[in-house]
Amino acid sequence: RAIFHLTGKLDSCTSTSIQMSGTVINDETDVRVYDCRQASNSGASYTCNAADWTSANQPACTSAEVDLLDAQNPMPTTTATFTLVKLGALSATNIDCPYVRTHLP
Repeated sequence: RAIFHLTGKLDSCTSTSIQMSGTVINDETDVRVYDCRQASNSGASYTCNAADWTSANQPACTSAEVDLLDAQNPMPTTTATFTLVKLGALSATNIDCPYVRTHLP
């Protein structure tokens, strides 16, 4: 679960276009740990799907390790910037990826 908010300012506003910019701020992130596998620090790339869990050859974490991870309170300090641009009317049906690519600033 992640709770965040946006801060922004109105950069321009016309009868056909609205442009805003601002920052995405993370307020709270709640992460629960129910299971884990130990991974090597070899620089290998990992995915996380059901097949990975069932075929993992690394030992499962102990219940004490799971409890320790679950008790952590990760709070990322991630922020992001955004630009919001109105591309068309809410009822528009012609807004697809090519349209968006040609109409973004």
